[in-house]
Amino acid sequence: MGYLLLSNRIYSAESIFQNIWLIILIATLLIIGFIVFTWLRQRKVDADIDININTARIYYLDLAHNRITFFNRNAIKKRKSGNLDYFFSQFHPSERERIRKWLNQLLDENATPSSFIEADVIIKKNRDPKASFFSLLEVLSINKKEKRIYLESYLLRFLSPRIKSGKRVTNLFITEKRATEIYSHLKDNKKGTTMIVRFYKMSPRQKRNLRFERLLVANLKNRIIPFLGGNRLLVNYGDLELGIFDFKSSGGKSVFLPLARSIANDLARFLDVNGYHELYSFSIGIVDNSAFNKLPSIVKQAREMAIIAEEKEEDIVYFDANSNSDEFQLDKTFTKDLMTLIKEKKITIYYRAIVDAKTKSPLGYFSSVQPYNSIFNNFTELKEYALKNKLDQELFQMIAKNIIPRFFNQRDGDNLTLFLPVIVSDYQSIIKILPQVNHSRDVPITLLFEEEDIALEVDKTTDVIANFSDYNNKGYHTALVINDAQLMLPSELYQMFDYFVVGGDFTANIDSDERARMILNGTLGKLVRYEKPVIVCDLENWTDIELVVRSGIRLISSEEIGSNDEMVLPIDKKKMLRLDSLSK
Repeated sequence: MGYLLLSNRIYSAESIFQNIWLIILIATLLIIGFIVFTWLRQRKVDADIDININTARIYYLDLAHNRITFFNRNAIKKRKSGNLDYFFSQFHPSERERIRKWLNQLLDENATPSSFIEADVIIKKNRDPKASFFSLLEVLSINKKEKRIYLESYLLRFLSPRIKSGKRVTNLFITEKRATEIYSHLKDNKKGTTMIVRFYKMSPRQKRNLRFERLLVANLKNRIIPFLGGNRLLVNYGDLELGIFDFKSSGGKSVFLPLARSIANDLARFLDVNGYHELYSFSIGIVDNSAFNKLPSIVKQAREMAIIAEEKEEDIVYFDANSNSDEFQLDKTFTKDLMTLIKEKKITIYYRAIVDAKTKSPLGYFSSVQPYNSIFNNFTELKEYALKNKLDQELFQMIAKNIIPRFFNQRDGDNLTLFLPVIVSDYQSIIKILPQVNHSRDVPITLLFEEEDIALEVDKTTDVIANFSDYNNKGYHTALVINDAQLMLPSELYQMFDYFVVGGDFTANIDSDERARMILNGTLGKLVRYEKPVIVCDLENWTDIELVVRSGIRLISSEEIGSNDEMVLPIDKKKMLRLDSLSK
């Protein structure tokens, strides 16, 4: 047996070997302990992120004393305090000065800052370093004398970083026309399921909060993203309605009911923890694609299932072709509700200004229609079911008689244009009924069409062009709301219009999301070739307005300049002066 003499002590080779294994064992246990500790800590971080995404946070800023108090809306008693440095440290260094400037403007008597701001935030120890988050800060109240500001904050994920490829994002979010094309290519192999998710106001006369509605839709999209893939695609129908299409999966109810339940649980939690469950709710309708031969019929049926869910105060209703008693009852309900709506004029009319940044004057006003005390959720549904029940001309006449005379009486100038929302099937009403409406000949009228509505008639291009020629002969101008960044119509159809309108998803987050700016700029670049004025709308803050105006766009519409209101409100002179400074 061999021995080693070290520091006057004798060690056997066997004892040294045993000590080495003991050291290895201790090191292994330490490594495993470190991994478990790191994993548990990361789970807590991930859980904290999820809580912050689903919960509104309230900030009380005392700028005079350099103090801050904050708490989550669903845990008011768990308040924390600190100085303002802690508040600013949550944001990306490049954003901090912009937020300081915004807070100072909120306290400035002569400034007119936006009531909310979006800013990139830092998520420490986040598992995915590529994941990007931003905070939406909105003013609750201000005490300018004592320099106190109350803010509400939402933590949101940017959609683009969650999908590694920008191309993949484009493929997941499709237009109604593209969905119809995909479905038609399936021929007789109609697999998969279609889902319509529909939001609705809990109070019938509740005034629309457009900013909050956009936040709802943004959060809904955020939660759907993980469920989308090669088979599942998303269509934004606007007016708080989204469609989820799966054209390939088998399984029907067994596949889509768990998906619908997962989405419903997330949405219910979001509404509940933020205290919005008394303002808005939602319903989901599901239909197998094999139940009908045309996609519009499938979408219509899924929408009706969502309405049945609303009527039954349920979250989800699945269409059963073998049990259609609800469907027949719903048709009767629709017809009765539509006739009551027309007779009692149960609609709310809104107007929002369009201004020319170069001339510092309003061009005109968008008008929009919102049903109340009705099963119908929006203008599109009204038109669709009025056409089905041959009440489209009666509905058109009622809407026109409410929109036009009020605009005539409240407008601030004879040259202001009224942008009147219409659909392709309104041709007879526009030609025969519109000229008979009181003051219709005294107001410059621009007929406002949706690109996706025109796309559904693309196989009748010659007839559509002939109709637009008749509109011009009657003295009407026309405008087209762009729905697809790829411009889905034939070139000759775009040539017909006098204005293009770009807004909605095109102008969301353009101040903070480079990809969103690229999509907007790309769409505007494609429209330039037609040499027609472009109106950019739904700009959420002055930063967005500045970006668009400095890019060369003259005509804009934003809640920051002229709010959506039941009256035709004049433009605040301070806001026009501020707009003028941006165009120089």
